Amino acid sequence: MALITWTDKTDATVSGLPESQKVTAATMAELKSVINTNAGLITTNTANLQGLALRSGSVAFTYNYSGSTTATDPGNSFFKLNNANPSSATHIYISKDDDNLDITSVLEILTVDSVIYIQDRVTATKSGVFKVVSVTDNTIWFDITVTAEDADTSFNASNFYAISFLV
Repeated sequence: MALITWTDKTDATVSGLPESQKVTAATMAELKSVINTNAGLITTNTANLQGLALRSGSVAFTYNYSGSTTATDPGNSFFKLNNANPSSATHIYISKDDDNLDITSVLEILTVDSVIYIQDRVTATKSGVFKVVSVTDNTIWFDITVTAEDADTSFNASNFYAISFLV
């Protein structure tokens, strides 16, 4: 027969545990202190992990694809190409914000021959590999001149795409 235990959410001293296994108020206070003290490490560790990913050469972000081909701001968390046929595209227009995360620092380190890999997250067979020729910062969006190395002939408008930057 299994022993069923429980702990009252509002009073940790009320539980179905034997007295020797209950969490005391002092232990609970100590746990809260350790958690609160280490809360700042979440931000630091997240930044360190992102930096490690960046130094390892690959960073992936999620964007929506816009079917428009004009050389203008694609809109927050959108990217577009200058040609409806990705295999003929020579420019990628991309917002500096990936769902409100500013990736300017990633886009600024792209150099000639960096690689951009784009893959549809809904239809995995839709993808493209592009080699960077140059990068232009237009404040809230970037114009990346590219050569299509290997790309499908169409992307699905408004689908989510994973975009990886290989520096």
